[in-house]
Amino acid sequence: MKKYLLFIVVVFCLVFPVNSQPQDSDYLKNLYVFIKYYQSGDLLKAEKTLMKFDESHTNLQGKEYVSLYNNLGVVSLALGKFDQALKYNYMAEKYIVNEYNDSQYLADIFINRGNLLNIKKSFDVSIEYLEKSIRIYQNFKINNNERANNLSSAYINISIALTETKRYEEALIYLKRNVVLSSAFNLSTLPLTYLNMAKTYARLKNNSSAEEFYKKSILSFISQYGKDYNRLAEVYFDYGIFLLSEGKHDEALSAHKKALFISLNNYGVKHTLVSLSYKHIADDYLKINKLDSSLYFYQKSLAAVSPNFNNPDIFH
Repeated sequence: MKKYLLFIVVVFCLVFPVNSQPQDSDYLKNLYVFIKYYQSGDLLKAEKTLMKFDESHTNLQGKEYVSLYNNLGVVSLALGKFDQALKYNYMAEKYIVNEYNDSQYLADIFINRGNLLNIKKSFDVSIEYLEKSIRIYQNFKINNNERANNLSSAYINISIALTETKRYEEALIYLKRNVVLSSAFNLSTLPLTYLNMAKTYARLKNNSSAEEFYKKSILSFISQYGKDYNRLAEVYFDYGIFLLSEGKHDEALSAHKKALFISLNNYGVKHTLVSLSYKHIADDYLKINKLDSSLYFYQKSLAAVSPNFNNPDIFH
């Protein structure tokens, strides 16, 4: 059986103390600086901005400690420090006091923990925390994009954990909820939700629905980001594999050639995704016994992933 890879959506919830303004304290002033660095992709400066409060043992209010450690967890994960991210996540929960036990603070900590546990492949425990976060959010009115985005992250990541534990029908329930939520708030997660629905239907052998949602995902990605969006290549990879499993060889080849075009435009001739594009095309030709074409593209795949190798001769 073909294996379809679900995108793990690492949409982590940044936390601000409620009803705060940047001028309220030194910590809050620096929190806004942290957000600026984090959103611009300067992760080291973002981490450094908050670390000084952790290292100086500054006396903060409880809600500020929650924000500090939650946000340090978010940036630690972005820097690849998984264990540190999980440690900060538990520290953030430690500063939750009684008045915040059913608050968005706690829900967002649980969403981040569920996402971290998904990455660790601890899917059963991830489901527990994401279910808790969703139950807390059910007490709120979802009336702004911040809450909608955070709840959307919970829906997508619980669907991934449920799919990985073969609870496909339950996964689809959460994905369908997220279609409604994402459509209502015009969230960027809609094309990703369609993609994961396609993959879940494929696992259920509901191939007509799988193809429907692959097409919806592609059209939605193009609508939001344009036809050359880099992550669209990965969608075409997976759609092509699905089509090939259905015996639709020409359509699979077309999808993989689109992935190649996008990868070349975004990464140039030397890149792992360019190599993977050529490899998928070679597989397509191999499947229909066009061996010369298959060998040609396998050779191009080798060249794309080898910095100093460009020889087209298959014997080299």
